Amino acid sequence: MQRQDIDKLSFNEVVKCVETFDRECRGSRLFKISFLRNITLDLMMPYLKFLCYQEDLCAQIDIGNYDSALQDISGFIAGPDHAKSDLIIICLHPKVAAKKLYTNFSELSSEEIDEELATFLNYLEKVLEEARKRSSAPILLHNFEIPVYPTFGILDYQDIQKQVNVIRKINQEILRIANKYESVYIVDMDLLQSRLGSARLSDERFWHIARAPYSRDGYLAIAKEYIKFIRALIGKNKKCLILDCDNTLWGGIIGEDGLEGIKIGQTYPGSSYREFQEAILGLYNRGVLIALCSKNNQGDVEEVLEKHPDMILRKEHFVTMKVNWRDKAANIKEIAQELGIGLDSLVFVDDNEFEINMVKKMLPEVDVLLLPKKPEAYRRTLEEQGFFDAIFFSEEDKKRSDMYRAEVERKKAREQFKSMSIEDYLSYLEMKVFIGKADSFHIPRISQLTQRTNQFNLTAKRYAESEITDLINKNKSDIFYVTLTDRFGEAGVVGAAILTYEDQNAFIDIFLLSCRVIGRGIEEVMLKVCIDEARQKNCENIFGIYVPTKKNHLVVKFYEKHRFSKIETEESKIIHMLSLSKEHMTFPSYFKSIKVGDIEHLREEDRNE
Repeated sequence: MQRQDIDKLSFNEVVKCVETFDRECRGSRLFKISFLRNITLDLMMPYLKFLCYQEDLCAQIDIGNYDSALQDISGFIAGPDHAKSDLIIICLHPKVAAKKLYTNFSELSSEEIDEELATFLNYLEKVLEEARKRSSAPILLHNFEIPVYPTFGILDYQDIQKQVNVIRKINQEILRIANKYESVYIVDMDLLQSRLGSARLSDERFWHIARAPYSRDGYLAIAKEYIKFIRALIGKNKKCLILDCDNTLWGGIIGEDGLEGIKIGQTYPGSSYREFQEAILGLYNRGVLIALCSKNNQGDVEEVLEKHPDMILRKEHFVTMKVNWRDKAANIKEIAQELGIGLDSLVFVDDNEFEINMVKKMLPEVDVLLLPKKPEAYRRTLEEQGFFDAIFFSEEDKKRSDMYRAEVERKKAREQFKSMSIEDYLSYLEMKVFIGKADSFHIPRISQLTQRTNQFNLTAKRYAESEITDLINKNKSDIFYVTLTDRFGEAGVVGAAILTYEDQNAFIDIFLLSCRVIGRGIEEVMLKVCIDEARQKNCENIFGIYVPTKKNHLVVKFYEKHRFSKIETEESKIIHMLSLSKEHMTFPSYFKSIKVGDIEHLREEDRNE
């Protein structure tokens, strides 16, 4: 879909765009979103559909009956088929769900307060319980906005039993209940109210007319919160932040003002740039890759990174730096190639409108962010976009920059050894692979891989942690993870495969590999392990399915290359089969070590060490 800035469109323009997108999406796979709600949500739907289309998702949105969440999800009344939803959103507003606590608080005794609290929480738990019985889809659950005009005014917050703190207690209990169920995520309405302001979020007139508590600005803001979760759930959150230097990381121009003349420090305006760098460091510590793309002399920039006492960011924080006088679009393409990630995984930030527009025009897949004129707004401008919001965070995420930096070093080494054959180079890397079966420690990372991996992903299925746990508990499948180390360091968990079994047949349900390690033969090791496991289960055949997407054309011939026969072609998938009656594969000889469970295979020259 053509990317447009929704903030620059009127509501009617958004509606017209959605009507056009709906026509373009006919026949496409739908991303199905269903709502359980106790308020009117119609004004939000065009915004949510528009934002979904901007992520190349053809959204089908079904809204349940008014104030009938439990009856809807239990199937007692006709409503959306939540079992077929890709995402369920539970939107319960406190003015309906906990009306007495919200509008008649001063009339209640402490016993009645506890009773109202218990009644709502019991209701919520039943809704979630029924939802999980019928669907394993991710659930977004609203919490409550804190009243901005509490019943007892300035006295209210002074007492833990008064309204403000009781609603805060409800929010804590909502989180506690949500955490009992897999893949339930809180949409923090109170935080959203703090950001937007109650007067801008809400519309009392809409509430009285149609039980629609939010303004158009409010519904747009809520839809933007949803899309942050959706991006993360489908693996479209961004991976790399690319930054300009002059008037972005510091005030002034290093080539003209020199090390002592640029503005960064403890006083304004330098403190604004320092605060912006603190936000970027926070992203770095969350596993976001940070890169530089600046028209400058490299020596000048490196001097700032190494010697300026007030810099927060240092050279080691950048996974790669393109500091030269080439056009920035060319440099950004090179950054993507070096890191082995797609252009749509990048965000480019600059203060220069010309540079932003050039990148937008030449590389439309890249998200761009033009910084405002005032540097004190830099941090907020970056953070409010939610480009890098994720629903997972693991120990491996903390190491991501080091892993990608090592990958850049590997590619540099490859350039130095151009005369080597690819097999000699791979042998030089001294790769060690371990393949194990999933346990509770590795489930989050496997789920994360299914959400994020697009290029080397044969079926493009996305699995929540709960779904992987269910597969393990049902004991009708094998779930493998793959780790890699080499002479440049650890690459972490880089691949996953899921085998399921039916009668005497094995089916490769998931087969994926991180883009960082494509082309090293790890996929051959994984496939051989899958084949060996199926054979040990006395299967006669193993089936591999390829589901084409916009990004996985790289692996369209993967199964045929490994002697699978194409047996069926459908519009949405190609099915391949391999007979297990004969041995078909051996491990590549250039790996220093391949360990599958407790069994280790060493390459020939290492066996006698």
